[in-house]
Amino acid sequence: MSAKKSREQIKRELVRGLRISRRRTKEPVVLAMVGITGAGNSTVARLLAKKLRWSLIEKNKIRVRLREEGPGFTPASTDEIAYAMLTRVMRERGNAILDSDFVEKPKRKRLERFARRFGARVAYLNVVCDRDVMIERMLRAGYNSKSDVFQSAAVAVREHCRRYLWHYRWSEAGGGTYALRRPPVKVLAILDTTNPEKWKKRLRVIAKRLRRMS
Repeated sequence: MSAKKSREQIKRELVRGLRISRRRTKEPVVLAMVGITGAGNSTVARLLAKKLRWSLIEKNKIRVRLREEGPGFTPASTDEIAYAMLTRVMRERGNAILDSDFVEKPKRKRLERFARRFGARVAYLNVVCDRDVMIERMLRAGYNSKSDVFQSAAVAVREHCRRYLWHYRWSEAGGGTYALRRPPVKVLAILDTTNPEKWKKRLRVIAKRLRRMS
C-alpha cells in the first residue's frame, strides 16, 4: 500500500498539471457554474473548456484526490487548492472555468474579490434541467453493471437533495410543486440540458459569446 500524500504535495501536482492557453486580450475571464448536482454542470464545463481552450478547475476532482491519495478533504482544503490553481491560470495570462456550484452568495463574493486582484471578469452560467431527467442521469452514472450496485449514485442523489432548496422553492400552483428559483446573480446565460440536441446547439452560441469576452 503506497504512502498517503500530503495536502501540499497534491496541491503542487494539480497546479503543475494545469493546461493553460494564453488569452488574446488583456482582460482575463473566469466562468463559474451555477447549477444543482445532476443538471450537467461538469459535462458543460468540460465541453466549454475544450472548445475555448480555457483551463478547467474541477472541485470534485480535487476532493477525490484528497480523499483517495491524501489526508481526506475539507471544504477549506478543497478551496485552497482550487484558488492555488486559479492563481496560476491568472498569472500565466489564461482564462478559467470553475466547475463548482456558485449558488451561495459568500462563495460568489470570495471569487469576485479574488478576480479583482487580477483585473478579471467573472461570468456565471446557470445550468438547469428537468428534475426526472436529472434523477435518471445520476442513477445511470452511478450504476456498476458488473457488481449490480448503484455506487456513486447514492452520493450524487444525496448531494442533489442537500442543495435542493438553494435552487428550488415550493409553489402551490397545480396542487403544489417545487419550482425552479430565479438565478441568484446576473448570468451570462441559462442553459437547459434536458434535450441533448437543443442544449448542444445552445452551447455553441454561449461559446461564441465567451470568445468575444476573452
